[in-house]
Amino acid sequence: MKKLIAIIGVLSMLAVSIAAPSSTISLAWTPGDNPTGTQHLIFWGVASGVYTNSISVPYAQTNCTVSNLVSGTRYYFVAQETDGTDVSAYSNEVNGKTKINPPTSLTIVAP
Repeated sequence: MKKLIAIIGVLSMLAVSIAAPSSTISLAWTPGDNPTGTQHLIFWGVASGVYTNSISVPYAQTNCTVSNLVSGTRYYFVAQETDGTDVSAYSNEVNGKTKINPPTSLTIVAP
């Protein structure tokens, strides 16, 4: 049980930034001090508290970019930490909206 207590609340800060291209959002976080941590789990969805997608990143990594998102859509993110057996509570929730893609292939059709 001591191990579980060590990883609860480990991700004290999750930050979001909107990056180009517009279908990506970059995240950064402060890891916990779990000596046996193996991964960070990143969850996201389009409604607060409802996370329908996830990825995992190596424990030593403290940032990632989530890609293939829909242009002009707000996403909500949380993170967890795991040691392969136990999983921490969710981090704080952050949100960001992807940029709206500009029109492409603008042409003059009549002089």
